[in-house]
Amino acid sequence: MTLFIQTNASGAGAGTLNPNQAQIDLAVATNGDTGLGINAAVGNLQQVTYGRTLAGAPPIRIDAMVNTNFNPNYGAGPQAVRVIILPVSSDFMLLDGTSILIVGGTALPPNNTSLAGATLNGTNDCLIIYDTTQNNGAGYCMARNGTGGTLDLQTPNPIILYHELSHAFRIVNNGLLALSGICNPSSPEENAAIMDENDLRTQVANAGGVAAVLRDPGIHCGGVCGGGRVPPCCIVASVTSGSPVSPQVQMLRSFRDLVLRSSEVGHSFFARFFQDYYAFSPQICTLMAKNQYLRSKVYDCFVSPLLVILGLMRDRILHQQDAAALGRAVQAALQDQDDRLSNNLQESARLWQGEIPESDQLDVEVIDAMQSLLATHARKSDHIDWALIAPLRMLADAVQSHRDGQAFDEVGQKLESALNDWSTKMPVDHIWASLSQAELEIELAELERLVMRSPDACRQFRKRLKQQFPEITSIAKLAA
Repeated sequence: MTLFIQTNASGAGAGTLNPNQAQIDLAVATNGDTGLGINAAVGNLQQVTYGRTLAGAPPIRIDAMVNTNFNPNYGAGPQAVRVIILPVSSDFMLLDGTSILIVGGTALPPNNTSLAGATLNGTNDCLIIYDTTQNNGAGYCMARNGTGGTLDLQTPNPIILYHELSHAFRIVNNGLLALSGICNPSSPEENAAIMDENDLRTQVANAGGVAAVLRDPGIHCGGVCGGGRVPPCCIVASVTSGSPVSPQVQMLRSFRDLVLRSSEVGHSFFARFFQDYYAFSPQICTLMAKNQYLRSKVYDCFVSPLLVILGLMRDRILHQQDAAALGRAVQAALQDQDDRLSNNLQESARLWQGEIPESDQLDVEVIDAMQSLLATHARKSDHIDWALIAPLRMLADAVQSHRDGQAFDEVGQKLESALNDWSTKMPVDHIWASLSQAELEIELAELERLVMRSPDACRQFRKRLKQQFPEITSIAKLAA
């Protein structure tokens, strides 16, 4: 017997699982056949058993997958391969840092093959990973047959699982068909999986006494129902906090959206920021998925302190706080944690400079990879430094002032001064040169309202614009 349900993320990524949902979805796929059984977990695996009593293509396929010992030859001789189902939650990240919400479901060939997707599999089994939350309730919609590509066909959990089981069946028989990166038209492999998927759609419809609504086999395109998508945000925070919709990630997203509000410059800044950020963050997520110690270290030294300082900055904007109020907010934020936060910030500074200490829990390969990623991508980005690292430096100074016993109003004044100086150093992108005189004034007014609180900071930033774009008439005319 070769079909199992896995209860944790081992070998596949990082995040939480919902094994009970896989049992429900398999029951639907077998049309409620009483011959289906799930054994108690041994380690992190629950074996699926099946003594089929019902006819129909889906039960016959599940029967074959449960009761066949698969020994495909991928080029190095026959090998025993199991099919492992991972019914995951929305917080799940694949080994390369990709959110499961981006793909919905995937079937991954054994790692020791050259098949597409094998590098995302940390095992020599065939893994099926699928999102049981339906993209946090938004749902996945595919092309309905006969519409020419209208993406309005809902894809419930049993359908997603059965689609991926179709891929897995060909993987473990070494019969995977041609794949391509184009969704319209479907590749031969995706076409075959959709045809199998439609068998289950028909079975479910027949059981309910309704007409079957099928998916277009010629179109593999799909998306979140209603055209929505997961807003891009901090993938590292998503992995370390456990979910792309955790309170920590929502906090980062709310700060981003606050700065982006009605600002073309804000949109341009974050587009460049995410371009630089995603040049290295998925690789870091891959390392964290394989090493819980690194995951907790990144959260403690980067994500958690960043939440503190961005929270202070957000409240300063929303509540128009003066220096004294800002100082009180610092005092409240640091209550009962300034020693721990101070130590984490000091370690953060060392890590950012590539000083990754040797540890029994971090092997040489992980340390080398982290150092290379930071040096090659992260530390070369002005946008990353300004948005992520400079705020941590300001927080470190505020924490030190607090530890030195300075009064809250003094701490607030120092942080207010640091924030004003920081705001004038925002990276200047070329979008500024494309704005008309009226657009410039609107953008500057919005930026100055949100970020640059002092008249001097406003003057300094306008001076920088003139120095960077001396030939642009609209910028040259800016008031000092």
